[in-house]
Amino acid sequence: MRKGTRIFLISLTILEVMAISGLAAEIEQEARAFWVVRDRITSPEKIRYIVDTAKENNFNTLIVQIHGRGDSFYHSKIDPRAEALAGQDPAFDPLAYILKLGHEAGLEVHAWINAIYIWSKADPPVDKGHVLHRHPEWMMVDDEGRSLADYDRRDIAIKGIEGVFVEPGMEEVLDYLLSVYMEVATSYPVDGIHFDYIRYPGAHFGYSEDLCRRFQEQHGVDPRLLSNEVKGYAAEKHLLGNQPILDEWNYIHYARWNKFKADQITELVRRVSRAVKKARPQIKISAAVFPDPGTAYWRVSQDWRAWMAEGLVDIICPMAYSGQPELVAKRIAAALESANGKLIYAGLGAWQKEPSKTLEEIRLIRELGGHGFSLFAFWPIAEKEGYLETLREKAFPTPTAIPPIADDQPSGAR
Repeated sequence: MRKGTRIFLISLTILEVMAISGLAAEIEQEARAFWVVRDRITSPEKIRYIVDTAKENNFNTLIVQIHGRGDSFYHSKIDPRAEALAGQDPAFDPLAYILKLGHEAGLEVHAWINAIYIWSKADPPVDKGHVLHRHPEWMMVDDEGRSLADYDRRDIAIKGIEGVFVEPGMEEVLDYLLSVYMEVATSYPVDGIHFDYIRYPGAHFGYSEDLCRRFQEQHGVDPRLLSNEVKGYAAEKHLLGNQPILDEWNYIHYARWNKFKADQITELVRRVSRAVKKARPQIKISAAVFPDPGTAYWRVSQDWRAWMAEGLVDIICPMAYSGQPELVAKRIAAALESANGKLIYAGLGAWQKEPSKTLEEIRLIRELGGHGFSLFAFWPIAEKEGYLETLREKAFPTPTAIPPIADDQPSGAR
């Protein structure tokens, strides 16, 4: 090995040691959260393990999925009990139990609710009280006029979507979803309400008869007549301004149609935010979102920058799961620039990365001034030997306080 090469490697090692030492410095305020998927809270034993592990490794927040597929991991008067709890004592209430243990351990517990994504299994729900059985007419419609209620697993795979979604642009669906969020927020002492799947599954969905009619009344165009080539919106093509007239017409009206759909999602966030804040002003409202705001808006009609600007959320969790640490940091930097005084918890894909990559992401995001992290997901991270111990030793050696939300109430509370 050449002398110059040895010097370079030694220097690199020194820099790495310095970076790790900086990571281990005591932090006064920082959110350290786990997303906890619903299949991890199906017994008291699992819940005790989650709380003990989070506390031991100096995490301070649990974002717990308690309404994942139109069913409930809590005692609900609206939606059926989750099938995954079939073998448990009917009195067992996972949300109540994790709140009790979590609060005793000094952890915040946020209720993670999948907003409009309501089923994903090959077989339909067993309970006839499930919303898919109760209201098949509420299911989203594709641009060929076909309801997701009629999709089978092959259709779902071909379309590249997760499963069955309800249509947030329907007034009845808005009322139903608001009741779900309010039941949790007013019946349980949760520290936060967390939106997930607060979006359309893709550009080819959301074409219910009612939405198309309302859009046509406002803009004079049936969105079902727009070219498939513009769906997803190639903004750079439109901005060139040198397209054929018909292409320009399609681009312009698709942009209006996408905004119309994004407005349906924003209205759902607005109604829930206002109602929850009115009932419990100090509760924290957060959302898991696509990390790139342009992709979020044009691909799935998720206008999360508007939610922050209007004060409808307190915390945004950009799901920056993929890519090298520099790309993850770039995405979080963009979110911080748009934060409008709100908190940004970096959503890190720790389950698919080595601890060294997660540590590097934590270091970079701390340098940017991020407000904390949410790791996806508690399981399988907790089963990976030495993973959490490495994070605790090199990044989370001491407990830390959770950053407070802005003192001024969001506009959604008015």
